[in-house]
Amino acid sequence: MEKQQNRQKLNEAKLKFAVAIGYFSHTNFFLNVLIAAFVSVLAGVFSVGISNTFYPLIIGNYVHMIYLFLVYSFFELLIKYFLYSFSFQQVLKSKGFMLLPNEILLFYGLQFLFDVEFTGFLSVIGFVMMFRIISGGVNYILNSIKKYFSKEV
Repeated sequence: MEKQQNRQKLNEAKLKFAVAIGYFSHTNFFLNVLIAAFVSVLAGVFSVGISNTFYPLIIGNYVHMIYLFLVYSFFELLIKYFLYSFSFQQVLKSKGFMLLPNEILLFYGLQFLFDVEFTGFLSVIGFVMMFRIISGGVNYILNSIKKYFSKEV
């Protein structure tokens, strides 16, 4: 019984170490950064377009919005790295909802750097929720395209 618990703790420690070290050192890291930036810009543009169709959640210069999404993707990678390296199990148990307050604060903070303004704090929350749903859909489509082309004939 104790041997099994020790083995489980060792496997968890190996997994934490692999996530902490492997996040930046795997061979396709640069490609993953480019894909993350592409997904952020694409999801952000779709979110701005959908929100401006019904009720403008974010207003401002559209070029600055693209810069905002690029800077957001950089900070998102850093935040995910630190959260995964320190509290990997909690992020998995929360199914990513642990990252939601960080994303809300990040978007709220980044609006001050660019010529972009949210219409209110609740609009930041609504925008982040819409952004997450659309980026999840874009990630799903990109993963299914990748799986389709990686199949051997």
